[in-house]
Amino acid sequence: MLKTPLRCPNRFVSSEFIKDKISIDCKVHSFALSAGTIELSLIEAGYDITMYSNLYYVWEFWKCLTTDPYKLLHNIKYYHKLLNADDLAFYKNNWTNKFESPHQRASLFYLFNRYSKDGDFTSSELSKHNFSPLNIRTLENFISSSENINLKLDRSADLTDSVKLLPPEDILVIPVGRCKNTFLKPRASTRPNKYFFNHKRLREQIDSHQQKILLIYKYNDYVDKMYNERIYINKFGKATDNRADAEDMLVMNF
Repeated sequence: MLKTPLRCPNRFVSSEFIKDKISIDCKVHSFALSAGTIELSLIEAGYDITMYSNLYYVWEFWKCLTTDPYKLLHNIKYYHKLLNADDLAFYKNNWTNKFESPHQRASLFYLFNRYSKDGDFTSSELSKHNFSPLNIRTLENFISSSENINLKLDRSADLTDSVKLLPPEDILVIPVGRCKNTFLKPRASTRPNKYFFNHKRLREQIDSHQQKILLIYKYNDYVDKMYNERIYINKFGKATDNRADAEDMLVMNF
């Protein structure tokens, strides 16, 4: 099983349902790559998928993992032994400019993700107690079994600018995740692992039908009110009509 080596803040449960909705013959593009739960599930199932990120340090981690994984693994083991609680407090907000090597930065990205409780290390406390030797085993298993991972750095600040450039016959998947009640106010994120979503423009793209788009949200009342057509997914990964049981919420225009 191609299991993500990262802790996933969103814990999506809709991977199997999504595979039933997308033909294996379709070319898939996934924007807003994070832990890669949905994307890796599609890769393992044999889909032709390209993963995009416009967050440089997210892209850098996955790039190091897929091009020189054992050098990254060496750095991860080294810094895991080296870092103490004071180091975590110091580097948490300035690790991106304190290290020049991509593999050093990528190793800290990985460790901070794993030291956090939910994977969102910029907004939660870091503790090495959240780390397990099994995390290294998962990473090693990923390295030994991963292949056919296509990764691209998206240089647009707003991913909807890149969406317009995709072939209309391809499928665009965007794992949006969790949104709060302020999500209608476009505001660029300054955090290295936090995506900016212009939800108004995403909705316009969905409604235009110029591209085939599938959005994956974690369910809440705010996103539920934003769309007329949506699919609720329960904790078992099955579609449900009961909003009270919804874990994920899918919006698609194909």
